[in-house]
Amino acid sequence: MASSEDVSRGSTFRRVAFAVGLSVYGLMAVRYIFAASIVERGQRWFLLWDDAMISMQYARNLADGAGFAWNVGAEPVQGFTNLGVTLVMAALHGLPVAPAAVSLLFQALNLGVLVALLVVSHRLARVLFPGVPAIADGAAVLLGLYGPMAIWGLQGADFAIQALIATTAILWVARAQTGGQPVPLSAFALLALGVVVRLDFGIIFATVWLWSVVHGNGGRREALTSGAIGAVTLAAILVFGFVVFGDPLPNTFYLKATGNPRISMWATGWQQLLSFYPGFKGTALLAFVGFAVWLLARDPQRLVQLVVALVLGQFGYYLWVGGDWVTLHTSRYLMVAMPFCILVLAAGSFEMLRRFGGALGGGAGRTAAYWGLLAFFAWSLNPVETLREWHFASRDPMYRSENAANLRMGLALCDATAEASRIGIFWAGLTPYVCPRDYLDVMGRTDATIAKREMLSFKGGPGHAKWDWDYVFRQAKPDFLTTFTPEMQRRSDFSALYCVAKLHGPKVVVPVRKTSLDRLLDADRDLCAVRDYARCRPCDL
Repeated sequence: MASSEDVSRGSTFRRVAFAVGLSVYGLMAVRYIFAASIVERGQRWFLLWDDAMISMQYARNLADGAGFAWNVGAEPVQGFTNLGVTLVMAALHGLPVAPAAVSLLFQALNLGVLVALLVVSHRLARVLFPGVPAIADGAAVLLGLYGPMAIWGLQGADFAIQALIATTAILWVARAQTGGQPVPLSAFALLALGVVVRLDFGIIFATVWLWSVVHGNGGRREALTSGAIGAVTLAAILVFGFVVFGDPLPNTFYLKATGNPRISMWATGWQQLLSFYPGFKGTALLAFVGFAVWLLARDPQRLVQLVVALVLGQFGYYLWVGGDWVTLHTSRYLMVAMPFCILVLAAGSFEMLRRFGGALGGGAGRTAAYWGLLAFFAWSLNPVETLREWHFASRDPMYRSENAANLRMGLALCDATAEASRIGIFWAGLTPYVCPRDYLDVMGRTDATIAKREMLSFKGGPGHAKWDWDYVFRQAKPDFLTTFTPEMQRRSDFSALYCVAKLHGPKVVVPVRKTSLDRLLDADRDLCAVRDYARCRPCDL
């Protein structure tokens, strides 16, 4: 038996190692933030991924007194799903900071969220598995090595914030449950804040509430009060959407979750999910299932049941919405579940080796096997591109090249187009943030006409499956477009209506409507026919 001095020495070592690990994690994050930034025209821009920049556009207009608007003065459309995050971004825009640096403040905030998530996940493991600090240490290390969480957080996605809220709430639930107390209302108040952060966090709230009704040591009064917290929060958000935007639901709900064949959406989501863990890496997913079943059978307080239910709920939601349009670092929609998934992997590995690891010899052999298993899970859970981008820094941060192109596009548009110009855009975040104009989102995130279309196929995937070129070219009639696709060029009306203008060199080109050439201010404009752009033949005007 270890002496109290040995226990104290081991505890001190764990605290020091944990602090060192958090410091290394923070340094990696700072490197990533600066690697994602871009210097253009002598100014360094700190940038988020484009979807987060859409929220930044709404936030800046709100801070400037223009209301919740993507286009100032236009009919409001709720093109964001993260009300709480957009409000935080608006508060950041109220500080005396240049637009090029506001994203840095939000990235710093998310870095604090990521560090707090590691701390809270460690504490949750200590409560769920008391007296076994190795499980908490393993879960924290594995979560710290999980690159997608860090990348999505530092890129400005709101799922790290959701993960922290969910993990903290479950920590409070676990403390109450182990003490024989009802689930505290503070946990549901925190979960309600998660719904404000992002509307689909309601799945997490509903899962915890249903579990608390069955296993939460409370009575009818507690169930009704906690349920009312969620219902009132949801109702308030829906009323807010109706009053401000004329529709209780976000525009992206219609874009991604309606108007597409449901079977095709499920099939796409399932295919994506399987692609995250191909071949031997699928062992990680199978291990989660196996460990979960085993831990559930040995869980008298049903807390592991809640953890597993949260994971299954998020994976089920991912399938229902048809997956995600960006899957390079696993889907952002799964990030909320990953701290719980990792906790099950760490706990299951330790308990399995403790029970069946007699052949490994003494404690040292089982410890080595435990950390070896966690190393395998770290490799399995991290996609190859994540290892290159986050762990080895051998590739640029996600969408850095696209951000650079969109930044140059925005600066060029401000130089070369009249302020009254209407611009059809594909990347709807950064370019409008850089250059105020009247924009048309041809992909429908901030356009209700496109978002509410009924489609016969799911071609293009989630969020990219709805297009309406007749509406774009014949009704919306943008003066400029920020790109042109092969599908656009195959249309006779596009070739008849548009030519191509080079702005400040051959790398910045835009289709310009032939009737809108007076809105092109560049004196050195070089007009080319759409169908013969490679040869740069002058337009037939």
